[in-house]
Amino acid sequence: MPFCSGCRAPQIRFIPPEPVESLVRPDTRVDEVLPAPTPLVWQPALYAAFLGGVFSALAMNFLGGLLGLGFIAGGTIAVYAYRRRVPGAILGLGSGSLLGAISGLFGFLVFSVLATLEILLSHKGEELRRTLFDSMDKAVLNADPQLQQQFQEVIQQFKTPEGLAFFIVLTALFLCLMFIFFSILGGAIGASITRRNTK
Repeated sequence: MPFCSGCRAPQIRFIPPEPVESLVRPDTRVDEVLPAPTPLVWQPALYAAFLGGVFSALAMNFLGGLLGLGFIAGGTIAVYAYRRRVPGAILGLGSGSLLGAISGLFGFLVFSVLATLEILLSHKGEELRRTLFDSMDKAVLNADPQLQQQFQEVIQQFKTPEGLAFFIVLTALFLCLMFIFFSILGGAIGASITRRNTK
């Protein structure tokens, strides 16, 4: 009954509706959403990667690579150079890493050409060969006495023309991987920074 039979007071109860939970989580902020990456445009990407590679090669040639920091800087420079040539471009981690990898490959190729020209023009190939063999002999002398015989056999193999060629190829492969690995880090770092700056 809507009213009390004795005092005629209203007996209707009003139950307020429960608040609807917001579909947006309170800890989610719109400005934290990163813009979608754009695909790479290859011609400016190759140019930017070459610039980053030249920087990495010069850092390796004159500063010893700065313990990898020169390669990382080369990958980051490639990202910034690409964004300057393609206004509005947004690189994701994958694209930035790919650009860094190409930059590292270019860096290794440029460094190899510079090192080869330096050896040929200075006529120090034989001197470098003797220095390398002297370093190997010193490494054998500083090794564990029980392993010196095995090391000596390996060194003798490296002193043959075939062994020396294998050693050079192995060293070049390791150096190439080092260029690419650290440049990938630099490209990923550059892409992450520039993408957050364009929110």
